[in-house]
Amino acid sequence: MKSLLTIREQDIVAGSADVDTSSFRERRAARAVLLDDNAQVHMLNVSKHGYHKLPGGGIEAGEDILSALERELMEEVGCSRYYY
Repeated sequence: MKSLLTIREQDIVAGSADVDTSSFRERRAARAVLLDDNAQVHMLNVSKHGYHKLPGGGIEAGEDILSALERELMEEVGCSRYYY
């Protein structure tokens, strides 16, 4: 799978310390850019590892990308309405 974009902590919070990602693992995931009524992007804070991410998550065996995204958005942010 081709990576479309890497968003670093420094891209979100100017002056943030660099996060060592060498121990991170790759897995298939579905993520979304969620905007509120003021066009602000919602990010989740992963405090355990000190970074932010877009809402979404792993795709389970036998699950298609859209189903995985719908499930993850409901689990993480309670979002049941979206447009794509």
